[in-house]
Formats: sequence, structure tokens, C-alpha cells
Amino acid sequence: MALVPSGAFEMGGYNGADDEEPVHALILDDFYIDQYEVTNSQYALCEKTGMCESTTDTSAYESSYSRRSYYDNPEYADYPLINVNWDEAKKYCAWRGARLPTEAEWEKAARGGLEGNHFPWGDESPVCEIGARNGARFDDNDACNNIDTEKIGSYSPNGYDLYDMAGNVWEWVSDFYDENYYLSSPAHNPAGPEEGMYPVIRGGSWNSSSDHLIVSDRLFNDPKSGSFNIGFRCVRTDTTPLLLPTKVPEGNRSLSLPPKGFASYP
Repeated sequence: MALVPSGAFEMGGYNGADDEEPVHALILDDFYIDQYEVTNSQYALCEKTGMCESTTDTSAYESSYSRRSYYDNPEYADYPLINVNWDEAKKYCAWRGARLPTEAEWEKAARGGLEGNHFPWGDESPVCEIGARNGARFDDNDACNNIDTEKIGSYSPNGYDLYDMAGNVWEWVSDFYDENYYLSSPAHNPAGPEEGMYPVIRGGSWNSSSDHLIVSDRLFNDPKSGSFNIGFRCVRTDTTPLLLPTKVPEGNRSLSLPPKGFASYP
């Protein structure tokens, strides 16, 4: 995880959709966010402990958009998890002693310390070149054959050392969508509307146009529905190591340990 330091930033966009306005100043406390989108192999570890369910529609869609075998295929272990719904994403983060980011946390993290820019790297239009400073996995009208997810970390990080904050897969956040929420948002650590029908997704994906890669862009999705272009990452405000739940099914005692700094098995 990487630190996003406390302080003020401006959330929203001046030239986007109506739900990105008004641009408003917020103050957020320190938080830590995953440098990468949660991967197939990371989620599989939670699933094997019995603490996470099989991802939505896995029985019907073990493939990704263009791949016959994806989730359980070692070749794609370090690719972003897809077909996971909002509740499953929240459960995974909780298993790690974490949670989904708020919409404000996600946008501040995506901006990487920049103010007023369109993308995590600045205002240059995205390109599909691996390793490029303004590189991203997105729909560029097939010029780069971007027809599915890409391995995490394939493009350059933003100013907070975060990868794929634009493109690859949309990312669930904890807020319910309200197109007018910015008009009444608290100025300190806003947590989003208290209730709603559809959670927000952010960041665009491999099949999104460049407009959806803009850091202020907002979309929403059915919380019970996973998709081949939606994943997530987790945040924590406390990095004290936690013990993961002790219920590990018989036969799984040899599982790999979670990443150092998150937790350890008893």
C-alpha cells in the first residue's frame, strides 16, 4: 500500500458531466491505498480460506472478455480480478483489515498530488504504450488491440506511486451514487450519501473511451452485479498489523501468507 498524505485537494471537474460539479475543496486525513488493483491470485487466497465467496458468475464466466480461462489460470495470476460484485469486494477488503475507498479518497489518490489535471499523470492524452508515463489500458479504437485486461503495473505510476488509476478495470468505491452530492458534501472526510441504490465506480477500464479515464469522471453499477471490466482496490487508515480470521478449512494450512504488513495467520 502507498500513503496518501493528509491535506486539502479540489474534487470534481470543470469541463465534464454535470455530476462532476461543483468543484469543491476537501480535507482528508492520511490513508493508505493499494498500489495495484486486487489480483486474481490475491482474491483466490481469501477464497481458499473460506472467508471470500467465489466471484460473481465465476461458474458461468471463468473467462475474461477474450480469454477462455482467466481467474484460475496461473498465467493471469497478477492480472486484475473481475466479475466481483460490491459486497464481495467489501468482504475481501474487510478480510485484510481494510475497506473500500470513499469516492473522495479514490479521487485524491488518483490525482497523485496534482491539482486541476484531467488524468493521474497530468493533461496529456493517454496512450497504450507499456511503461509510458501517460500510458493506460483503454479503448483507443483498436489501434493497440486493447481488448481485455492487462497485467498490473504495466504502465507508469502516478505521483503517489499508484498504478492503473486510469484504465484497466473500473474500481468499486464505498459511496452510493448521488449526482447532486457535491452540493452538500462535508468538507472533511466525506463518506458519501447514507443510502442509495447504486455504488460508484471510478477510473475507466480497458473498454472505456479516454473520457472515462479522467479522474473526476463518475459512473455507477448494480451492487449485486459483477462485470468483466470492474475490479477494486482497498484502503486502510491504520497500518497496525492485524490477525486474519482464524477459520481456515482443513487441507488449506499450507496457504501462502498474506503480504507483509497486512496480517498473519495464527
